[in-house]
Amino acid sequence: MQCGYPGPGPVIVRFPAQEHVPPAIPVSDVLVDGKPAPGVRVSRGAVSVALAPRPQIICDVIGPGRLTIAFTRSAGLGNPDQPAATR
Repeated sequence: MQCGYPGPGPVIVRFPAQEHVPPAIPVSDVLVDGKPAPGVRVSRGAVSVALAPRPQIICDVIGPGRLTIAFTRSAGLGNPDQPAATR
């Protein structure tokens, strides 16, 4: 990351087919580094999470970083009622 900026995004979070993913998730229910996501879109069991725009002033330090994406309980994600069949 450059000075903590992860890039333009979005980040796509794909869930297993058995996971309950609601048709829409409010931005307030998805946190990016502890703040509500700028945008959230749900499509076919995947959630696209927009990231904050690039800062106007940015330093030249490039190094490892951490981006935390958290879904609140209110997001409505859920485990399946029954475990998936095993082979």
